[in-house]
Amino acid sequence: MRPRCEKCGKRLYRIQKMFSQPVPAHCPSCGAEISLKQKSDLKDYETIICIIAFIIVVIILIIFVN
Repeated sequence: MRPRCEKCGKRLYRIQKMFSQPVPAHCPSCGAEISLKQKSDLKDYETIICIIAFIIVVIILIIFVN
């Protein structure tokens, strides 16, 4: 699951598109500082989402090629 802010409990996300902007230093909702663990969790989450999307595209291509 997407990491949450320790202070307000809202989900953390990048202000702009994935991978095009650095991970924010503060929560977009409340302004609390994001810990290094939460930043790495957010990067891991985005990587997993990207891998899942790639696998789905490969499966769809395999289905349509055959």
